[in-house]
Amino acid sequence: MVHTKKPEPVQDEWQALSKDDAWHQVGNIITPIHNVWDPPPDSERPFDFLTYKNRTFLLVAYLETEVMNGGYNQWFHNPTGAFVAEARVAARDMGMDYLADLIRDAEVEYFSQHYAGLPDTTRVDSLEQFDLQYEAWRPDILRHMLRWWHTTDENGKTLSTTQS
Repeated sequence: MVHTKKPEPVQDEWQALSKDDAWHQVGNIITPIHNVWDPPPDSERPFDFLTYKNRTFLLVAYLETEVMNGGYNQWFHNPTGAFVAEARVAARDMGMDYLADLIRDAEVEYFSQHYAGLPDTTRVDSLEQFDLQYEAWRPDILRHMLRWWHTTDENGKTLSTTQS
């Protein structure tokens, strides 16, 4: 079952951004994070080498990249899918409970199909509803990400409006 709680629309300067412009701005945030991120190659917890703000943003950005490229099935199969629990927490920390719930529901669906021994094609088909829901919410997800980034300090505290 797909989670049906809709995101609250962003009612600020981010509302006017198109989906493509919002994604471009998200990319402009991700690039400098990657340029300074240097976890040890054998680290099992590479995100621990980032500040709270960078880690939180990057976890949700990786979800965005994977789901929009190949759906939840791709995200669960790729290395970033190993951080599904952290991404769910990151979405909640960013104030996107609706996204955290969608991640949880897709995860339950995927792993219940996986452990039932169903073929990959069945799992992909069962996740399509979650992919479609994500895509429908994508503009608001991107805008929420940008708002959070510009209104949050390195420790996750909301900045006053004069600091953002």
